[in-house]
Amino acid sequence: MKYINFFLPFIILSADDKGPLYSDNMANSFKQEQETATSAVSKDISNQIAANISPESSTRGTSDIMIVDPKVVSQDWKDAFNSLKSKKIADIIFNLHDNTQISNVSDVEVLSGGYLMLFSLKTVQGVKYKIVKTSDIASIASK
Repeated sequence: MKYINFFLPFIILSADDKGPLYSDNMANSFKQEQETATSAVSKDISNQIAANISPESSTRGTSDIMIVDPKVVSQDWKDAFNSLKSKKIADIIFNLHDNTQISNVSDVEVLSGGYLMLFSLKTVQGVKYKIVKTSDIASIASK
């Protein structure tokens, strides 16, 4: 009995694939599933490649992702603002991705995490404040 328990796993592993549960229908079913999965993956890859082809050229584009510390990004926006401000420009405008603008900016402050920026805005009623996510800023310009 002791030897049977020892050799039983080896006997099972070396058994023929055509065991009592094997049938030609089952084998064909597995083969069809594998072909379907393979064709779906191939189709998905083809669609991804086709999506990266730009209309202006026939070359395949690539999508590169670069992770940048938000503190660096927000500091760049602040430095750009200060650079324009040092040129004595009257109205500095931040353009956002939703096509809105933040104008009459008198000062920009980077908040501690770098994800948010505090804008000081000159208005007729006095100074107003607006907090914006760094990722929402598209560009900076002047009038």
